[in-house]
Amino acid sequence: MTPQSRTEVAFATLPERLSRAAKQAQKRERVEEDLTRWQLLYRRARYYIPVLQWLPHHSLKSFMWDVVAALTLTSLIAPQSMSYTTNLVHTDPIHGLFGAAVPAMISSRVGNTIAKFIKEEEHTHGRMSNVH
Repeated sequence: MTPQSRTEVAFATLPERLSRAAKQAQKRERVEEDLTRWQLLYRRARYYIPVLQWLPHHSLKSFMWDVVAALTLTSLIAPQSMSYTTNLVHTDPIHGLFGAAVPAMISSRVGNTIAKFIKEEEHTHGRMSNVH
């Protein structure tokens, strides 16, 4: 196919593609019109607040492992951050606890991502989750 014939084919199919895109846009608009105000708010909130996407699918077993991870991190990070704030920054230890809260909140998502990677990743000796 020559470059000129590709251009001709593209222009020939352009009206069909544009009408298909317009139909899809109209369908999306009708769906949004049918939603109630609260449903639309919830849909938009799920986009801007990621926890609303994964929390309904979170299992009790995953929650248990998240609690173990949080306790482990807290037992390591809290004394360390309190020591840093008192000795290096020369402020109250409570400021170190505020600083230690952020990594603990992030650890849950990181742990789930690593667990998913281990379950799905192929290794040279087989699946990583089956390697002893």
